[in-house]
Amino acid sequence: MPIKFDLDGIIRDLSLYIGGGYPDNWHDPLPNGVKLMDHINADLSLLYSAPTTEYYPVIHELHRVDIITCQPESWRPYTMAWITKHFNSADVQFVNDAEEKLALLNEGDLLVEDYPFFNDYSKIILIDYPYNKNVTGEVLRIKSPDELRALLC
Repeated sequence: MPIKFDLDGIIRDLSLYIGGGYPDNWHDPLPNGVKLMDHINADLSLLYSAPTTEYYPVIHELHRVDIITCQPESWRPYTMAWITKHFNSADVQFVNDAEEKLALLNEGDLLVEDYPFFNDYSKIILIDYPYNKNVTGEVLRIKSPDELRALLC
């Protein structure tokens, strides 16, 4: 089963880096009061200097990584530079909104994601964060790097 990965929140950790933690709700400011998008748009170099998430070492063990990420056009050069810095081999697809990600999945594909507003989670492996606690029903939820490693093996 091919597994693809979202970038931010899954591999790159912008929320912790910029905001000192994770919001309780997707549209809330970060714990330090910063609005993530506004802060990044004021200094796009943050996209390049941001650290990896705790899940990165597990994902980095893979021979090849397929990334599907929703990024504004202005972010994409910094994001590509970040990916190149952290991976030897990665296939990257940029989309304009979250639902486009699902459209790129083929039969049998799964997407490791943190987004809390998909209409359908049947192809999603959800990395657990405070802001996606509202997702209910039959959802494959990952709460640690060890759980992700067990799933990928």
